[in-house]
Amino acid sequence: MTADPTPTRVLLVEDNPGNAIERRRFQEQLVDGDRRVNLALDAGRMGIWELDLATDTSVRSLMHDQIFGYCTLQREWGSKNLFACVEPEALAAVHQAFEDALGTGAFFLECQIRWPDMSLHWISAQGRVDRDARGDPVRILGVVKDVTDRKRAEAELQRAKGAPRPQTGQRTSSW
Repeated sequence: MTADPTPTRVLLVEDNPGNAIERRRFQEQLVDGDRRVNLALDAGRMGIWELDLATDTSVRSLMHDQIFGYCTLQREWGSKNLFACVEPEALAAVHQAFEDALGTGAFFLECQIRWPDMSLHWISAQGRVDRDARGDPVRILGVVKDVTDRKRAEAELQRAKGAPRPQTGQRTSSW
C-alpha cells in the first residue's frame, strides 16, 4: 500500500468575536455557580461525594472526610470504608439504604459512625443514583452532614420529656 501523495491541508477558522464573548460569559457563569454551591456547602457544613459503583471508589470534598473524623483528604474512599465506620447495629440499615437507592434512585441514610479516635458521631447523607443509557446504575452522588449535635439535642429533649416535672406551684429549689 502506498501513501497518498496529495498533501493534506488544514484550514483554521478564527472564532467569531461574538462566540468568544459568549464563551467567556458562560465560563464566568460556571465560576459564579461554583462559588454559590461552595458557599452553600460551607454554610451547611456539608461534604460532597460521588461514588463510582463499578470500582467502589469516590471523588469527594475535604469536608466529607472531616465529617468522618479525618483532618486530611484520605487517599481512597469507597462503600467499604463507610461500612467500616458504621456502628454494627446500624450496618444492616446502611446496606438497605444502598439497595433502596438502586431501586428508587434516591439515597438517604442517617446512622451513627465511629471516628478514628473512637468517638461516636451521627451522619446524614442524601443523594441520587445516576444511570447509564441502558438504565443501569453507575454512580451515586450526594452530600453528607454531621448531625451529632442535632441527635444529642433530640435525645436530651426525649430525656426531659420523660423526666417528672414539678407540679404547678410546687417548690423546685431548696432555698
